[in-house]
Amino acid sequence: EKTKIKTVPVHVLGSQAKITTNRHRFHLIQTESVSDRVKPVTLQVAIYEGDAIISSIETVTFDSQSTDMNDRSQWVSLSLQGKTYHNKQPYHLILRNAETGVEEQRIEVMIDLAFSNDF
Repeated sequence: EKTKIKTVPVHVLGSQAKITTNRHRFHLIQTESVSDRVKPVTLQVAIYEGDAIISSIETVTFDSQSTDMNDRSQWVSLSLQGKTYHNKQPYHLILRNAETGVEEQRIEVMIDLAFSNDF
């Protein structure tokens, strides 16, 4: 286990499980430094309704070798599509490995917009 090579783990910080605007920021952190055995990872981050993407897709690379956790955190802003969302229905923020397509993390989020976009 100690000699195994893996990609760097990334987690969503905070409990921002409720989205109240069309644009929402998520705070992501790389929990380990990149090293000989821990390789960088590029993630595609988006919000899903079932298998359908309902937000912009942001691609973020986590490749910091810093020992300071503050240097290893990044903010990702996602914009929701202009459609109706149901505040009782669960949606998911999904972090997917851009190279392999493997889902790295899934967080349930609620979308409760104060008003719909009429633009």
